[in-house]
Amino acid sequence: NENCFSYRYIDITGKDLVWYDEIGRITLFDKENSNSFSMEIDGLSEISARADKCWCMSRNTIKSISYSGKILSEIYPPSGYTFYRFANDEGLEVICSGNPQTADSSGRNDWLFRYDFLTNSWEKDSIAY
Repeated sequence: NENCFSYRYIDITGKDLVWYDEIGRITLFDKENSNSFSMEIDGLSEISARADKCWCMSRNTIKSISYSGKILSEIYPPSGYTFYRFANDEGLEVICSGNPQTADSSGRNDWLFRYDFLTNSWEKDSIAY
């Protein structure tokens, strides 16, 4: 589409992993059998391409999707927060934006959270700058 930006992730050998655009269209490339799978994700804001799956973020959900196009899981933000962006590529760490009730005494409202896969819950780590 000429009216939006698109992004492309490739692996170290130059093979496509995923393409996506600002409208929410995403194409995943299966390394095993060279197939591609396309879908749309409402409100897609960011992705994090990993070795075995792709994390797809919107304000209210993170979907874990295999490169063969299967939705593996959906994770929701901590209560009172919305997802803002991924923090890094280790585990699942995100920056979440809160509301006036979640702000600290200085009014800061963006926080780093780490997902605990054993308990399926978020752990609040620190203020995000």
